[in-house]
Amino acid sequence: MRHAAWVGAAVVVAGGCASTRAVGRYAKASGETAAEFPALAEGMTASCVRLEGYRAAREGSGWYDEADLAKRCAARERAVKRAVAVDKVLARYFTALGALANDDVVKYDVPVDDLADALADDAGLDAGKVRAVSDLAAFTLSASADGYRHLELTRVIEDQNANVIAVIDALGDIVGTDYANILDLEVAGMDAFYRAALTEGAAREPLAAIPVRDARAERARSLGAQRAAVDAFVKSLATMKKGHQRLFEERHDLAAKKLAGELADYATTLEKLIPALQDAF
Repeated sequence: MRHAAWVGAAVVVAGGCASTRAVGRYAKASGETAAEFPALAEGMTASCVRLEGYRAAREGSGWYDEADLAKRCAARERAVKRAVAVDKVLARYFTALGALANDDVVKYDVPVDDLADALADDAGLDAGKVRAVSDLAAFTLSASADGYRHLELTRVIEDQNANVIAVIDALGDIVGTDYANILDLEVAGMDAFYRAALTEGAAREPLAAIPVRDARAERARSLGAQRAAVDAFVKSLATMKKGHQRLFEERHDLAAKKLAGELADYATTLEKLIPALQDAF
């Protein structure tokens, strides 16, 4: 009976690329959104460096330069690199999914090396999420090497749904909690730095206080845009998750009109969020 269901599903999927065009568009929008993550993540290292600069200036502990501040943020930089590696797996999965939906050959520009290395320590992932990342990475590599084709789309969605959801949840925790907190800490540090500078100097040099206020306002605007981008990425991850779960639920009828309409809505939502990510970092 299970074999018969599989054959029936394969016939539906093999009916032509047009029947899964909505899957391809959703996968493309998801992959393109995920591809914006590295710039956002690297912005967290830059935020750490700026915060350490504010602290060093307030402490008055002597001369320091960018290299000194970067050393204080070395752990943050390692964590960012691991998070980017996790996101790269997700982006490549959606590239593979889109290729299968459009009956294309799955291929990537650059291989993923040592993916699971230190994920638990640097990216803060538990064992289950590390395993999900590793398993999803293994699939993307095998999809490219073994020549997965359109006919296997249903099986791929079925086999990888749990891993996709776990990886999305892992990134959601990193961005929605850790990255949001990093930017909030910078806002607090920036306000303390500029407030002290203005309190101490405005009375003596009122004209000199004007560019200080302008610099603070410009930095606040930039941080506001970055905080909005963090929220946008969290929303995009939730949209990817809903879309893939719907694919899993309807995996035996991927050509269904209702599913196509839902996937189109998810793709539109993702496409609209991308500019906010591009402009902030």
